[in-house]
Amino acid sequence: VSGSVFGFIKHKDTDADNVWTDESASLTLAGSGNATNEISLTVDNANNLFLFTQNLNAGSGEANNTLFKRNASNGAWQAFSVNTSAAWMSPAVALHPNNNALHVMGINLTTLQGEYKSCAVGNESSLANAAASILFSEGTGNDDFADLSVPSSSNFGAATTLMVCVDNTQTNDIWFNELGGSGGGGPPPVGAVTVGNISLSTSEANTNASYTIPLTLGSSGALV
Repeated sequence: VSGSVFGFIKHKDTDADNVWTDESASLTLAGSGNATNEISLTVDNANNLFLFTQNLNAGSGEANNTLFKRNASNGAWQAFSVNTSAAWMSPAVALHPNNNALHVMGINLTTLQGEYKSCAVGNESSLANAAASILFSEGTGNDDFADLSVPSSSNFGAATTLMVCVDNTQTNDIWFNELGGSGGGGPPPVGAVTVGNISLSTSEANTNASYTIPLTLGSSGALV
């Protein structure tokens, strides 16, 4: 909607219930862009906030997706452009503190494929010119995706990966992939999905049944 803006209001646990501080003015978009309700928020171990947004009606060279960062020590906000030519819906942001890594991701509005960018925490300005990598792409069919979901952060060690889930709108099932870990910032090599001793090809599980046997899941696949 034209004129829409992002809002941010904070409340300290030690303050009275009716005491709130409005910091919405710090979330202003440059140019003609408007806010949407497509946002994702996470926080690091130092209580810095990271707010990732989808913007509408951005002009040429303006941000279609913006990462806002709030400094916990002084309350100052910074805005970092993530995409100007491409545009993502279903934005999501996640941290991997033990690797000092920040991941932003979304569904490309043109291709309807899942994409992501990564940077070191503190180097958010590099996201604007970073190339997007594929997180979810077509398998053997015309797969389109929506509604990304990812844990906001992981403190389980440098080798721990973040599981990202997404809705495949063509096959009506849920796919997943992994980000992070000590092996690098991107998804690890794809493996088969194994249900007990039944092997199903990667990202193409389409077996309607009920299993009570143990599941062994590979690095990527479809959950039915």
